[in-house]
Amino acid sequence: MVSHEEDEEKAETGGRPKGGVMGSAFFINRDGYFVTAAQVLRLYKPNSDQMTAIIKKRDGERTIMEFDVIDKDDKHELALCRLKNFTAKIPMPP
Repeated sequence: MVSHEEDEEKAETGGRPKGGVMGSAFFINRDGYFVTAAQVLRLYKPNSDQMTAIIKKRDGERTIMEFDVIDKDDKHELALCRLKNFTAKIPMPP
């Protein structure tokens, strides 16, 4: 799940950050790169610390991590992103 925080407060309403957007994403490698829909990043401001991803683990636990937008293609509605300080905990295919 990808979340964009507009407000500095991390108030939550129904599991969704106040002033944010939600969308799904999937990992493409063990280095923390993931793909999401470009529309999820519609409020993204370059060079800001606003972008956080809520990672839901298999056991249901959630972790909030910051990420960078590597590239965004509005024509094809895709965005490539990378989690900051990510370490894969489960084996992934090379």
